[in-house]
Parts: sequence; structure tokens; C-alpha cells
Amino acid sequence: SYDYKLYAFIHPDAENCSHYLSRLGYEVQIRDNPINVSAINSSSYRLRVEEKGCCGSKEFLKLWAFSLVQHDIVVHTDTDVMFLQPLDELYDAMLATDASKHSLPTMFGKKVPKNIEFFFTRDYLQRSILVNNPQRFGVQGGFFITKPNLDLFQQLVDNVMEGNYERGKGWGLKGYGGYWGAAQIQGFLSYFFTEIRPEGAVELNRCIYNSMIDDEPMYNGKCRTAERTCEDCRERPLAEIKTVHLTTCWKPWHCPTLRYPHPERCKEVHRAWFDFRQALELSWGYEVPQDGWWFKRTLGYCTKAGGKKKRYYLQLKLPNETKDITLS
Repeated sequence: SYDYKLYAFIHPDAENCSHYLSRLGYEVQIRDNPINVSAINSSSYRLRVEEKGCCGSKEFLKLWAFSLVQHDIVVHTDTDVMFLQPLDELYDAMLATDASKHSLPTMFGKKVPKNIEFFFTRDYLQRSILVNNPQRFGVQGGFFITKPNLDLFQQLVDNVMEGNYERGKGWGLKGYGGYWGAAQIQGFLSYFFTEIRPEGAVELNRCIYNSMIDDEPMYNGKCRTAERTCEDCRERPLAEIKTVHLTTCWKPWHCPTLRYPHPERCKEVHRAWFDFRQALELSWGYEVPQDGWWFKRTLGYCTKAGGKKKRYYLQLKLPNETKDITLS
């Protein structure tokens, strides 16, 4: 029941390939890093912020999502997130005068606050090598929803610029670290919305929203979430999952075999992705494959098993475009 507009934040280094996104309906915004790394207060963090993680300090481009104040709600996702169902129940609650009257699937059964400004999920699969406190684990940086607010945006930037992060101690020296992306968005957002501005932050059920179809809910015989009993996301029916993050299940366009230990649910997720691919091509009047490798799952868009370096995926070509869209 909600309309939408697509935006893509593109670093100037990638401007040359951004026209593909424009062709797909995105409003491309060429944005530099909102963090001036050379001016970060902490000399040790100035060096640390460029280490590990997916993209060093450039991952803080995601903070620009908080600045789109021309919209009531902004949904940020990475490009490997797939929407399976509408998220109207989240938008309804976020826009409500009193969100606490809305029943939402939150983690640990926590109550919904009166005012919501940030929906998120955590990455329990990574946990932390510093602490065994799930509240210190990283926010999954590939998906969050916010009510844009320039004061909030500036507060986020200012806190990063303080550089209150140390290896072995994490953000705020309180253990928000010890996992992939800890020095960037995953560790920082966990710290900020737990320690600095927790009032309007709501952690959603990770098996329904931004589901990564976790390999295993247990670690050394205990729940990764530190609960006595925990949900196995591999058992959640696909019909109940709202969005999927294609991480643990790998990328469909890598054409993986998805043998054990990949959950069976991953095969369903990949088929859903290829269904979207096929529907898009049919809407453009393309002829689609009629057979191929693992056709029931790949719909013929993979010629054989591949991987990150071996590409056997039939690349997508936009109408009237001479070059294919190559996915990495």
C-alpha cells in the first residue's frame, strides 16, 4: 500500500558504471564518504577504519540514508538483498503516533517503543571474539530502516569522527567489535543504537527480516543469540520470510551447487531469485531459457556449476544496451 522511489549512493570512484542503475529506475546520487577520514580525532582509528570489512571507510556511505528527509521512511539494503513480501507492518508502526500499540516480530520478544526511528537485525552467525553478549554483536549492515533526520545523521557522523574505537575493545571500549565490519558500519551502528540512542531502535526477528538462512543456530552447544532456546532460521518456511540477504546461501549468479552444509531452504531462495530474473525478462519481451543446468532451480540461467571466479551465469542485458550487466 506504499509507493516507493529507488536511490543508489555511488562513490565517485564508481561513477562510470552507475548508468546501469539509472536505466533500472534508480536515482543515482554521487556521494563522497560522509566521513573525512583524515580529520578523525583518533590517530589509531584513522588507520583501523580502512582495514578489513567490505570496503573500508567507504561503507559509511550508508549513513547518507539517514539524510533523505524528503521521505518519511528510508529502507537501506545492500544489492544482494531480495524482497519476498511487502514490509507494510513495519512502515505502519514507524509512522504511527504510538508504535507500541503494534505487534511486531522482534528479537527476544522485546516490546515496541512508542516512537521507532531505526529497525535493524544483528549478525549472530559471526558473534564476537571479544564478548559473549548479543547486545554487542554487530548490526547486519545490509538492511535497516530509518526515519530520516538531519540531526540524527549529523550525530552519527560526529560519533564516527570521534573515533572512539580500539582493536580488542571495540566501539566505546565496551566490546562492540570482534567480527567482520566491526570498525565500520556493523560495529558502529550496534554501538550507537545500543549506547548512544537506544530509545527508538527495534531489533527485528532475524529469521523473518534480512534472513541469511543461518548455517547453524548453535555454537559450542549454545545458542548464538545467548538464549536458552533459539529459532533455527533454516526451518522458517519461505512463505513467512519477508526479505533475504544472499550471504550464507551464496549468490545465485555464482551458480553454486548448494551441496551440504547449505540448507535446503537456500535452494528455494535461489529459485525465487531466478523467478524474479525470468519475470523481468518476460516483461521486456525477451525469450527465456527452456532448459539448462539444474533447471528446476536456475531456470536455465546457469550453464553449469560455478563460483566467485568461474562464471557460468547468463548475464542480464538491458533493452537496447550493448553490454551485459556483470554481477560480482
